[in-house]
Amino acid sequence: MRTTTMLACVSALVLAGAACGQASFPAAFVCNNGNLEGSVTSYRVNQDGTITFLQKLVFAAREASDPADPGTNAYSISITPSGRFLAISHATSFSTSERVSIVEVNVDGSLTWYANVETYDSPLAIQWVTDTLFAVTRSQTSGTNNVILYRWDPVARTTTRVHFANTTGFMSTLAITNDRRFIACNESPLNGSPSARVYEIVGERIEFRSSVPTGTGYAIGFGFSADDRHLYVSGGSLAPYTVGGFALGSDGSLTPCDASPYPSIGVSPKQAVSSPDGSFVYVGHGTDATIVAMQRDPLTGALSNPTFAFDVGSQSSLGDIAAMRVFDKDLLFFTDKETFDGTPRGLFSAEINADGSLTILSERIDTLGVGPNDIALWNAGLGGEPCVADLDNGSGSGTPDNAVTIDDLLFFLGAFETGNIAADLDNGTFTGTPDNAVTIDDLLYFLVRFEDGC
Repeated sequence: MRTTTMLACVSALVLAGAACGQASFPAAFVCNNGNLEGSVTSYRVNQDGTITFLQKLVFAAREASDPADPGTNAYSISITPSGRFLAISHATSFSTSERVSIVEVNVDGSLTWYANVETYDSPLAIQWVTDTLFAVTRSQTSGTNNVILYRWDPVARTTTRVHFANTTGFMSTLAITNDRRFIACNESPLNGSPSARVYEIVGERIEFRSSVPTGTGYAIGFGFSADDRHLYVSGGSLAPYTVGGFALGSDGSLTPCDASPYPSIGVSPKQAVSSPDGSFVYVGHGTDATIVAMQRDPLTGALSNPTFAFDVGSQSSLGDIAAMRVFDKDLLFFTDKETFDGTPRGLFSAEINADGSLTILSERIDTLGVGPNDIALWNAGLGGEPCVADLDNGSGSGTPDNAVTIDDLLFFLGAFETGNIAADLDNGTFTGTPDNAVTIDDLLYFLVRFEDGC
């Protein structure tokens, strides 16, 4: 009976695996914003924090003399909470509609084109809210800007616009809280006087909650703290160069943090990213291409002690920044998107040290694309906690290898069949609490975690 049950479950898993994708290990994805070629690149994030190139998927390529193609200029990227799909928005010279490319992530980190859907010009920022709902901007230098919600149907491979919200100023950034409840966007007119706006996602609606002046020159490159308590706003190219900080209320309200905005020592702050533990905010700069670490007070949200963490190179060479905790390390990822300064372009990975400094682990690993810019990260459930489904590296010795593969399934089934305590994972509560017995509860718990990738 036990063997029959296992075989039935394995068959179900195989069928489910054919329909569901996600990398079985931590991964990074970079969209390449080339005028003549639009593409996305995948990387494996290794246990030591280094990265390994996996694949470049090209959406479109053309000669300089050819007409514009909606598949070039892959500008912004986001990954679904499940890790199955990437959404990449394109910001080309088309002035009415633009493309969003939907890409499926396979278990080995390779990429498969899945669908092309349309949105309004220009989609400068995109964020998945759920596995079937994403938000994208309609950015215009004049006139009304929008945050638009689309429902994604992975079976029909189509989208439906379900709701939108208007802003009156230029909008180029979206930030979403880790609980996927609130979205913040900028309202940053080209003549200054910017503000930050917060919307709540209520079902398939986007509801306005608050708007406050940022006190910065412009308002770009938003980022929430790791605990979702604070929002940080980069001030852009208007001096003095500052970063604004705001407390996020449970109702979506924004209140300036003490002494906000905070001076940066870099030139033209363009992005603010929290470290995974919330101790620091890393600020990327456009003019001098530096990354500055600013210490964060977790209670008040105040920023202090700015120090240079890394200098990528010449003006405009720094692309985007992203952070992730994986294998009990806090990692920072960022791109060098230019070659005119004599350095290669590509993706960096760095370990965040206790004092906020960075230890470079991988340097400019080439995307093989043009203009590597925005980054999406997937930690495969390995954010420092043990991965229940990672049991064996194929040796049969019960040695994890920081990947969830068929080796883990076979090892677990062998242990379960013999009643080995290695298969004791859960006591029936689905909390991962062992009970010193090997029962059907352990099998069911493992199969769910295996399918989820951790």
